[in-house]
Amino acid sequence: MGIQKVKNPIIEAILGKDDEKGEMFYKIPPYQREYAWKQENWNALFFDIDENEKGYFLGSIICIDKKEYYDLVDGQQRLTTISILLRDIP
Repeated sequence: MGIQKVKNPIIEAILGKDDEKGEMFYKIPPYQREYAWKQENWNALFFDIDENEKGYFLGSIICIDKKEYYDLVDGQQRLTTISILLRDIP
């Protein structure tokens, strides 16, 4: 089948709404490892975000479009960490 669509969205778009689907939903496929990042990983990610310009490439997030949701194939640790950070900011 191969890659059918490539996007370069900002993080707000990844965690926000999709033009076609509305609210974005991600599922972690059973073959993915559990969330394992620790404080040193969080610090490195937050340093990258803080020290770089808007639009800085944080790494690939690869998903399989399942129509109602996206299977998160790569980028789970980063996306989960950013989601937690954004959820906890008042």
